[in-house]
Amino acid sequence: LYRVELDGTYTRVGASDWKHTTQMHAVDGKLYLTYGKVFGCNGGGGLWRVDPADVNHVKVGNGDWSNAGHVLAYNGALYCICGQLCNGRGAGGLYHVDLTTEVHQRIGGGDWSNATQLVECGGSFYVVCGKARGCRGAGGLYKINMADGSQAHHRVGDTDWSDATHVIGCHGSLLVVQGWISGCRGNGGLYRVLC
Repeated sequence: LYRVELDGTYTRVGASDWKHTTQMHAVDGKLYLTYGKVFGCNGGGGLWRVDPADVNHVKVGNGDWSNAGHVLAYNGALYCICGQLCNGRGAGGLYHVDLTTEVHQRIGGGDWSNATQLVECGGSFYVVCGKARGCRGAGGLYKINMADGSQAHHRVGDTDWSDATHVIGCHGSLLVVQGWISGCRGNGGLYRVLC
């Protein structure tokens, strides 16, 4: 784990070995890392909290995040999808991880086994179930309502987003690239989808 300054200089932070880190997010000044088996890694499946100030790290809860291909920080919590992305063997659940109580639970319905993208925009999550990185989704874009607590989900339109390689939320829209990464053969277009 390295701290990189804006002038390009860097220093190693602590002596721990984080080579099997599959996801990393910052929440309230702490780092959260999943140590998993997707993306060719061989981690033990733990979720770790790292204090960048003193490099102390502790395991968070007892969940197995070996197959967490997507982790999203939102409203002081983490949300993880454990699916098939990059050789994952997860069942497709979306999980809420309370970082205070360290309790996790599966939320909402839906099978997100073939989720290739997970982003937040306007208080909702958006999931693409496509063909990138070992997934075999049909190309649907789904909206999960997080704002009202219902976690209800529905498909957004009927466009085939199978080849969506990058998705971000930006100013009330999603920006989607249909590219050529790991099994995708998109047309190279950049598209705006209203949230």
